[in-house]
Amino acid sequence: MRQKVGRIIVAGITKEVTFEPVEGPINDLIDGAYGAKYDGGPHLSWMLGAAPRSATVKVMPRKKERR
Repeated sequence: MRQKVGRIIVAGITKEVTFEPVEGPINDLIDGAYGAKYDGGPHLSWMLGAAPRSATVKVMPRKKERR
């Protein structure tokens, strides 16, 4: 996270990615989706709030560098 870049490997496919912070109204939508899915669950309160929001990132394909 410090470098804001990484690699994801899924089903034998490797992708170079960047990690971008998520801010703004999208956080309310994410909290709403968790609330709808886990309503009444004992862990819902841990999924909502400032701490989980600070760990939410957008994963984007890394642009290839030209040489």
